Amino acid sequence: MLALALKGTIAGLLVMAALWAQERSTALAAVLVSLPLTSIIALAVLWTDTGSRREVMDLSWAILLIVLPSVVLFIALPLLMRAGVHFWVALPLACAIMAAAYWGYAKLLAKFGLG
Repeated sequence: MLALALKGTIAGLLVMAALWAQERSTALAAVLVSLPLTSIIALAVLWTDTGSRREVMDLSWAILLIVLPSVVLFIALPLLMRAGVHFWVALPLACAIMAAAYWGYAKLLAKFGLG
């Protein structure tokens, strides 16, 4: 339970830091929110729990393979908004487009025996 509270606190602090940084520098805010916090914590916990190089390397490679479709969200959202779609409509649309990209990517990985 303590580990969960710690993870939530760290995530909340990073969100607060990104909001604070946004007022000063969009680039700094982008760096803060682009940190793969969940992945870093998961890798650290896996190492602490198992001490297994193989498991850490396997998880790291798996994360790399699966993170690619998430980039679609960051392409779709600004394109939708540039086209005049309101943010609260564009955001779920971009999420749906990203979900479709994940689905297609999973099919592609399975075709090559990687999924």
